[in-house]
Amino acid sequence: MLKDTILIILSYKRPANIAKLIIKFKGKLPILIINNNPDVKLSPIPGVGVINNSENRWCIERWRIAKELPCRYAILLDDDIDPSFHCIMRLRQEIEKTPDRLVSIYGRSEISLATNYENLKSN
Repeated sequence: MLKDTILIILSYKRPANIAKLIIKFKGKLPILIINNNPDVKLSPIPGVGVINNSENRWCIERWRIAKELPCRYAILLDDDIDPSFHCIMRLRQEIEKTPDRLVSIYGRSEISLATNYENLKSN
């Protein structure tokens, strides 16, 4: 497991996607879920950090949290993106080259109607 790198996943309305991401990455690197949906509280997940916010704090909060964590690197991910482990490792390689940068994968707005990964289109 990569202990110097954490995967921070911002969640709002796609708990099924969060479950898929946890299955894919758990045991490979530490995971922190930031749930910004005040109407849905995520239950504790063994081996995964969960923060349930009482309001939607958008994406700004995950940058603050990333800076406060004891990990050397943080990879930020939205709950509407389904990268491979290879993709995550490539992001880590990029941030190792220039550790003063923020490296992330950004979701696209036209997928706002998708409720699970099967509805998403490759970008």
